[in-house]
Parts: sequence; C-alpha cells; structure tokens
Amino acid sequence: MLGACVLPAIPAQAQVQHAGDWAWKPLLKHEGVEFKYIFYDEADNENNGVVVMLINHNDYKVYYEFKIIFRAGEAEVIKHVVGVLEAKQAKTGDADGLFWIPFPDGRTISEVGLRGYKITR
Repeated sequence: MLGACVLPAIPAQAQVQHAGDWAWKPLLKHEGVEFKYIFYDEADNENNGVVVMLINHNDYKVYYEFKIIFRAGEAEVIKHVVGVLEAKQAKTGDADGLFWIPFPDGRTISEVGLRGYKITR
C-alpha cells in the first residue's frame, strides 16, 4: 500500500513501551509497524534534525520502505529508506539510517512527511 503522511500526525497507540517514550511523537502506524519521531532544534549544535523510530509489533519479520521528505520554505530534501525489522524489533538513530540533518546550512525544517511507505511480510 502506498500513501503519504505529513506531520503533525494523529496519535497512534503504542503497544510496546521503550525507554524515553515520553519524548517520541507518533507519526504513523501501518501494517503493524509504528513510526515515531523526535525533532531536534540543534541536532549538531547548529542545525535542525529528525530521528525516526520504527517498531515492529508483528510476530514476524517485515521489510520496510519509505521516503521521508523535509521542507524548509520552498526547499525540499527527500531520503529513500529501506530495511528489515525482525519480529518485535525496534530501530532508531544514525546507525540504522534513521537520523537526518537535511539542511546543514541553517535553514529551519518547516515540514516533515512520509511518502510511498510499504511494509511487506
């Protein structure tokens, strides 16, 4: 299934608790995979950044694919993301390819969205 989602999103209900859950904002829940995010005003002490957490609530491994879109005024950066989540696994951060500073020139992120998200068993 293909779709698009732009922040802010309607809150999703978490089934699995993770440390620091209070800091994460719900973005999307699709095919048993939950997408959450944290916006950092000064991710590198200077520029805006976003980190995403993916949580597989399924009892089976899934493959995920999506495009994350960042906008600052008229400027746009799109990152294509693919990967695998084992059953009940969560991933987040730079090591998992889920952290971005899309505008290293100091522009402020005005919108973040998802497009073309797919979850496959």
